[in-house]
Amino acid sequence: KCLYERGACRVYQSESLFFIGIKRSMKNSGTWVGLLTGACIALTQIFREQVPASLANHTLFYEKLRSLQPNTASVKCMIGSGTSVEAFLFFMLLPIIASMPYAITFFEDLHAGYLKSILVRVDRRKYLQTKFCGSIIAGAIITMLPLLMNYLFSLVLLPNLLPSSIFGNGISITTPGYQLYFSHPTVYLLLFILFDGLIGGFYAGIALLCCFLSDYLVVVIIIPFFLQLIWHILCSVTGMYDFSPIYFSMAGYGSTVHPLYAGLAIAAALVLFFFIFIKKGMKEDVQ
Repeated sequence: KCLYERGACRVYQSESLFFIGIKRSMKNSGTWVGLLTGACIALTQIFREQVPASLANHTLFYEKLRSLQPNTASVKCMIGSGTSVEAFLFFMLLPIIASMPYAITFFEDLHAGYLKSILVRVDRRKYLQTKFCGSIIAGAIITMLPLLMNYLFSLVLLPNLLPSSIFGNGISITTPGYQLYFSHPTVYLLLFILFDGLIGGFYAGIALLCCFLSDYLVVVIIIPFFLQLIWHILCSVTGMYDFSPIYFSMAGYGSTVHPLYAGLAIAAALVLFFFIFIKKGMKEDVQ
């Protein structure tokens, strides 16, 4: 009975740490700045592209040109558009947006002296484990919410017709999973939003590791952005645009990078980040 109570206490302690971390991340200003930034970009795309497309559907333009397909939700939404300026801006800023919730709270714990008082009450390994898992989940959620909101608005404003393979976006027969897109576009785009959530969690994990490297919060938030920017520039210079993290995050771009294989690679990197974070955190001196 004693062993059972101790085990239950440890489980309860881990759950409490996790939910306390989630509450703290939702209360800090960085989370709301990230959410509002993503929401503003998504809303801008709605008013700039989706609303005019919806108004065009209600004119006689497509009645006169029967060869053209009316504007559809799967092509005009932010994640489904291959040429949207807002989509490019969102995914370019994604490393900063996804890093804000947990990187800020862990940085404060580590450098402001809060961690010392926390570790008096909880096990250090449990704290690090819940902090890392919470960071990945928060990064994924803050990434997916604006994309999901934007897609839902497109379903309200535009018909959910099957996309055209001629007058559509960049998705073609060279795009992995194109059969699913042209037969069930909603399923395809929702799966892609989940994939982008994993990418957001990846950037959040990098930011969490960077908390050990710098005493300045701005540096911690900016490092994932610069890593992505360097990767994007290298892909652009070498002509390998499909491998740019900005482009293969946009479903409508039609990148030849397979989301499944990329997702497995990102998941493997997150597992590696997890063990590095735990090992570094166990050795870090508490201020």
